[in-house]
Amino acid sequence: NIILRCNVIAALRKAMMEHDFLEITTPILTASSPEGARDYLVPARKHPGKFYALPQAPQQFKQLLMTSGFDRYFQIAPCFRDEDARGDRSPGEFYQLDMEMAFASQEDVFAVCEDVLPPIFAKFGTYDIGDESGELEFCHNPFSMPAGGLDVLLKAERGEIDPLTITADQYDLVCNGVELSSGAVRNHDPEIMIKAFELVRLGEEDVKAKFPAMYNAFCYGAPPHAGIAPGVDRMVMLLAGEDSIREIIPFPMNKNAQDIMMGAPSEVTQKQLDELHIAVTAHEEE
Repeated sequence: NIILRCNVIAALRKAMMEHDFLEITTPILTASSPEGARDYLVPARKHPGKFYALPQAPQQFKQLLMTSGFDRYFQIAPCFRDEDARGDRSPGEFYQLDMEMAFASQEDVFAVCEDVLPPIFAKFGTYDIGDESGELEFCHNPFSMPAGGLDVLLKAERGEIDPLTITADQYDLVCNGVELSSGAVRNHDPEIMIKAFELVRLGEEDVKAKFPAMYNAFCYGAPPHAGIAPGVDRMVMLLAGEDSIREIIPFPMNKNAQDIMMGAPSEVTQKQLDELHIAVTAHEEE
């Protein structure tokens, strides 16, 4: 399985470069942002009380690359999400074939995927009612371009249409019933972005505070762009015929997000905590 994983990644990298994509790595230490799952946080020693976050995905960085003039990007990207394990999801970290294309439509993304992968696509809505909040929430990537643009969002704001009927050029990649990826044509217009967030009770100042780099870059003008990010781990799991994703990961965590071999997570010394200005208020019971 490990040899298969190596061969799959090598083949993906070769295929993407043959399609004129540039492999560009993006930061691992970044800012926390609301992207659906819990962040892994890293305390900043030189900035007491502040934290970096490990990226749940390189979403904002790859859209910034499109804005800065790189029209075809990819990387085998490590992603970090604090979420529970299941058969096809490893806790902690996973890898995805992250890609983005400028001046691209949904069909352009499909064409690349159809050359590189054997996908089946489906289209989904933009908004949903949250199970816990009972209020309108994004049901997919919040940076997707709504079908109908600003006009359809204004109609929803005025109550002329149900926001649950708003769709977008969003798509999933499914193989043998297993979801490998999701992607979308991106929202590259700051005015439309703000209006989309206003429908879920986030105003212009919230958008500027939570996504400052992307908002500022888009204000200078951004090309239309689209992307997708198939999961490498799930891809290898299917090719290997395994039922558990742990079987194709070199050093997998258990279902409780523990690395038993290395003893992680573990307690650290009081000196380390003091340097980071952290006080531990609870300890795990043995």
